Amino acid sequence: MAQEWHLAVQGHNQKTKMNTLYNVRILEDAERAGIHDATKLLQEDLEDAPYSRLTEEYADFKALIKEITDSFAKRSQSPGDLKKVSKQLDNVLSALRAFDDRTKHNLSQRYGKESEKFLLFGTALSEEFDNNFAYRFSCQLRNYSQHTGSTITNIQAGGHINGTSYCNPTFDSRELLAKYKKWQSQVKKDLAAINGEFSAIAIVDSMVQSCTRAYCKLLLALEPDLKPAMETIRSFANEALKDSAEPDMLRKPIILGLTRKDDGNYDMATLNIIPVRVDLMANAESAYRQANGILGSQTT
Repeated sequence: MAQEWHLAVQGHNQKTKMNTLYNVRILEDAERAGIHDATKLLQEDLEDAPYSRLTEEYADFKALIKEITDSFAKRSQSPGDLKKVSKQLDNVLSALRAFDDRTKHNLSQRYGKESEKFLLFGTALSEEFDNNFAYRFSCQLRNYSQHTGSTITNIQAGGHINGTSYCNPTFDSRELLAKYKKWQSQVKKDLAAINGEFSAIAIVDSMVQSCTRAYCKLLLALEPDLKPAMETIRSFANEALKDSAEPDMLRKPIILGLTRKDDGNYDMATLNIIPVRVDLMANAESAYRQANGILGSQTT
């Protein structure tokens, strides 16, 4: 039995709830490989990128702060709050480490350690380390956490007279310096100059902004590779959807894997449906708009 790959459309009628498959044409092996490679590239650099994990952990950190803040309308502060915030902050710091290490590893595997893209990303992170206390402190804070445990010293929390509440977890630079002796020299000076408590939320916000700037620079450097991948997906999706749709029909471009039996008919029991990842292409377009906006705002 021979395997065939077809460009096709999966339709769903919103009124009848019926699903239908529309065959467009058989794909050449090179075309099938091209769609696969384009999808894989966009997944690696966007959907599955270490930066994506960092932003997910950051969103969970912010959501936890909001959850604790909102809960203070009905309760007082508890020791468990400090533990929960410290644990989620550790997740953010772990994702920060992975953003640096795994992104560099991926770039070195694809382009080499002497490549322009690998060196550009390293330079972008170095600039953030030199220019942003929050970023260089966060890079070091992961080591502190592994050696000493909890990173958060205190949670300043409570309610206002107008009924709103607040939650501000803090670090204490005096405690950080006393418990850990291996701070990088500039970070040690920074902490000594603070000489007291400072906001963990402000640090995490600013650190993620640093990582976002570095990632945006990398995205623009990867544009010669990612834009053709985006166009490959767009081209096949447009071809699949070029005919007018029936009323009330939702359509999705797909790759249809079919096995032809010895009698010439298809074995429908082995039907394989793979979506053409139009969503990846759209997310990539959005990422480039944001990258240009973020980096462009720095030069204006």
